Amino acid sequence: MRMRVLLAALAAAALLVVPVAGADAKTNGDGGPTKSKKCKKPKQVGFKVKGDFVDFAGTELTVDVIRANRHADDWLAEFFPSSDPTFDATGVEKIKFVGVTDDVAPDGVGFEDAEVGDRVKLKAKLALPKRGCEGEVELTVKKIKVKRPNDNATGQRP
Repeated sequence: MRMRVLLAALAAAALLVVPVAGADAKTNGDGGPTKSKKCKKPKQVGFKVKGDFVDFAGTELTVDVIRANRHADDWLAEFFPSSDPTFDATGVEKIKFVGVTDDVAPDGVGFEDAEVGDRVKLKAKLALPKRGCEGEVELTVKKIKVKRPNDNATGQRP
């Protein structure tokens, strides 16, 4: 009987000591609790847009959006509610032109050779602040593909 009472007393003492030891385990240098590291890195989500080429001025690509994924729809509704969105084309990892001919500049095919109505596919990463965190929304364009549509039913370019 004494053994059971002794074991019960030791167990109760252990339960009291453990929370007290854990209470001050996570503190910063001045004795306060540490901050969560949850908000340091933003959430990265995919961003896809398909549409028609409208204009390219300087480094800004303007697209008439036909289709977009959920994240792109939310971003477009917030930042470009009534106009065609513009995307910064500097630092893009991969730019591809399909069916676009070099008509304007002698140094190769570029956005200046694209025409209104050419199809544009744009892939990017959208950095969003995590839930409950503060931060800015940042769009980083990764890939742009400009394709000239075929004019006739046989699939041949004019």
